[in-house]
Amino acid sequence: MNDLREDIVILGGKLSEESNKHLIQDKLIHLQQQNIVLVINQVQTVIKSLIDALPELDNKVRKRIEKQMKVLNDIGIQILTNKLTINSGEEMPLQMNPTTTTTSNDPAGGNCNEKLNMPMELINND
Repeated sequence: MNDLREDIVILGGKLSEESNKHLIQDKLIHLQQQNIVLVINQVQTVIKSLIDALPELDNKVRKRIEKQMKVLNDIGIQILTNKLTINSGEEMPLQMNPTTTTTSNDPAGGNCNEKLNMPMELINND
């Protein structure tokens, strides 16, 4: 009987270790997803700054760029609304506080910052 208890304790410890490993992996995935969304925001900021700095762009080019920015937004939303499945079988929704990005209106990169009104969205490959 004692051998059985010892086996149960050992197996319980191994199960706990595996569970902790999976939880750490889930947290790492979540952090990587947050980093991807932050990169998307920065790319959008750079694109917006370039568009503002190039008033000679024709409307056709601007619309194509805006369409691609919408695709980036769609990708960000898909990442943010993704749900992680944890070991217990529960779904854990990803939650992140979106950061506010700013860009300068000054072509020289001055301190005249303006908030970008770009929702975070992600590309939909459907």
